[in-house]
Amino acid sequence: MEETKSLEEIFEYLDNVDVDSLTQEEADEFCKLIESEDKGVINEFTMKVSFTTNENIARSIVNYVTSDNPAVRNLSGELLISMGQTSVNPLLEALPDGDKHKKKFIIDVLGLIGDVKVEDAILEALEKEKDENVVLACIEALGNIKSEKSVERLISFYSVNELFIPSIIEALGKIASDKALDFIMSAYENEDPLIKFSIVESLGSIGNEKSFYFLVGELPKLEGPIAWAAIDSLFKLSQKLELEIPFDEMFKRKVLNTIYEADEQYKKSAVYLLLPYNDKETIKAFLSVFGRDGELDELIKDKFFNNIKASAEVFEEFIESEPENLQDLLGVFEELYEYPDFNLEDYLSKLEIQSLINTLADVLDSPNEEVRKSAMNLMFKIDFNSATLFLDKMLEDENLWNKLFLFDILEQNQLTEEVRETLKKFIEESDDEMIKERAQDLIGQKSVN
Repeated sequence: MEETKSLEEIFEYLDNVDVDSLTQEEADEFCKLIESEDKGVINEFTMKVSFTTNENIARSIVNYVTSDNPAVRNLSGELLISMGQTSVNPLLEALPDGDKHKKKFIIDVLGLIGDVKVEDAILEALEKEKDENVVLACIEALGNIKSEKSVERLISFYSVNELFIPSIIEALGKIASDKALDFIMSAYENEDPLIKFSIVESLGSIGNEKSFYFLVGELPKLEGPIAWAAIDSLFKLSQKLELEIPFDEMFKRKVLNTIYEADEQYKKSAVYLLLPYNDKETIKAFLSVFGRDGELDELIKDKFFNNIKASAEVFEEFIESEPENLQDLLGVFEELYEYPDFNLEDYLSKLEIQSLINTLADVLDSPNEEVRKSAMNLMFKIDFNSATLFLDKMLEDENLWNKLFLFDILEQNQLTEEVRETLKKFIEESDDEMIKERAQDLIGQKSVN
């Protein structure tokens, strides 16, 4: 079409064509546009056909799933998937006659469309095909369409080829019938660690009470990544089935280890599982992951704000190790002071407060200027007079804006003679005229009687 029409004519044609009414011959001609090199044409063509109910269009596009051009091949798959059930019959018609590459492509697309009515055709292909990639495509597609009819056949394939085992486990997990679940759990004991890991992960999506208690029983034996996956699956099942996890010291230890050591995808489930607990050990674990996920951060803030004493004690222990998320943690503590009636003395003794200020004073040596600024701000919010004992150290901050921030804090308060003397000494030693002038202004303000 492009060879005989100008781009202007093609766009005019695209604008006026009614794709839902095209005959097969007209659809074949129209779908040649899928090979256009003009992005505008491709975009307009895609918009026109993505949601059509005309099977003639789908039948024409199926012809391009074996194109030598990867872009055309991929676009044909995307379009067939977006057309959904409209594509199913044309794809099934083309399935028997394709080579192994075409068959795999068609089966993949049918699986992603997710219409269970294709299960007989895919089961037939599973019986007949010898190519491993086509067989794997059949297994994955049967899982994607949740074909309960295929469970027996998938189980029979389990011992045929080790290559198929992970895909069979995943497919059975998606199908999630009682029979599929029973087989997965029976296969678990004799499998290698990788397959066991796959089984534990898949059980989280099955949603069966039996799988829940199976995982509860297995967890004490598990360590490392497979334990993280079990924690994640148990959380998902407990939420889905409204089941209570038997919470003992062993389980708590496994959950805490997941928070500290696991990949991010598992940490969230572990945090949710420990939300009912307010002990220092749990709060410390929560603080270790603060600042990584917005949803979790709000939960952890609530935990922090509702357990001030324990949180402050843990906070002091935690910041001594200068964790990567120290800036985020200081920010949480600063937020407490946005509440007008908040007073740390309601929760901590004077000795505990002084200890916290001393710990924050050590943070003034941090190489991170924002961390130093937050520590400085927090010290003054906790106890202005105690914070001024570290004024010398604050005035040594190499960052100009941190010094100006410090002066802003001092300006809002009446200054003792000790503070004035410290500022005078600073002026004598400073080479920055603007800073010296700012400090001189502070000395001139009213002192504490």
